[in-house]
Amino acid sequence: VVIRNSGQERARRNFTIADDSGCSIEMTVWGDTAQHCGIDENRAQFNPVVMIKNARISNYGGKSLTTASTTTLEVDPDDSRAFEVKNWWIQGGQTGAMQALSTGGAGGGGNAPKTVIDVMRMDNNLYLSLNGQAASDVPNARPVNTHTIQRATVAQIFRSGEKPLYYTSCITEIPDGRGGVRKCSKKVEQDISTGTWSCIDGHQNPQCMPRYIINIKLADISGEVLVRAFDDQAQALLGVAAQDMMNGMGEDEIEALVNSTQFKKINVRLRSKKEVYTDEERVNVSMTDFTPITDQNLQQDAKQMMDLLDKYLQTVDPNGSRN
Repeated sequence: VVIRNSGQERARRNFTIADDSGCSIEMTVWGDTAQHCGIDENRAQFNPVVMIKNARISNYGGKSLTTASTTTLEVDPDDSRAFEVKNWWIQGGQTGAMQALSTGGAGGGGNAPKTVIDVMRMDNNLYLSLNGQAASDVPNARPVNTHTIQRATVAQIFRSGEKPLYYTSCITEIPDGRGGVRKCSKKVEQDISTGTWSCIDGHQNPQCMPRYIINIKLADISGEVLVRAFDDQAQALLGVAAQDMMNGMGEDEIEALVNSTQFKKINVRLRSKKEVYTDEERVNVSMTDFTPITDQNLQQDAKQMMDLLDKYLQTVDPNGSRN
């Protein structure tokens, strides 16, 4: 697996582990631990006992474990607790029903309307993409999901102190890979002595372009999900261009603007992808489009629901049975 922020390749192994609590959970092992943990395909067939300490716990769409620099992993240790788990497994644990703590929904995505909890369950089935394919043998596993949520609420736009909601981006035009050009858009920093803006690729310009990246909590009746909105969608949500915010808005104005978006009702389209940051898998969810919900929308929804109810009632006789 290629780690995105360093470009380095690191080994990874995925296991499902269980114990006599009747629960199972997914475990991801990284780096040297993955290569030298002592569990290969042959040994895994004999269901060895593993003892794990100081693993990281992820709570996205269900719990899962991953190794960190302080994690220790022993295989078939000489330990009384390990013997207990092994005996439980041999004496019937392997055939008993398990509660999967790392529950994932069916793969797929698509544009059928979903609730927030549907999105989280489906995204739990995402796998890292290798050469454009899902890096998993799980049926229907996908590297990317797309979702539509109807009647979501903007519960919060996150801010970190007075840190801007935008970043300063490079305006150099580069090939887009399709015969055209696009802006570089990588982050730039200004040399105070010359006023020049430079990006990591060495492009230098006298100006920069501010572009939004904002983190939003969306909610509906089923739960909450954190999503990221980039420049176009963030501008549409806030109603102010990032350039205008950088040039002339004071802190009080920005705070009032952010507060004004709270509790807005929207229909929203999302894109979810699993990626790796600092040896930890994360599902990143971004907003690709949204439509504000107006009073007229709500009236139309209510009328559609009433029409459906009328059609249903026409199929039911007075005794409550279907015609």
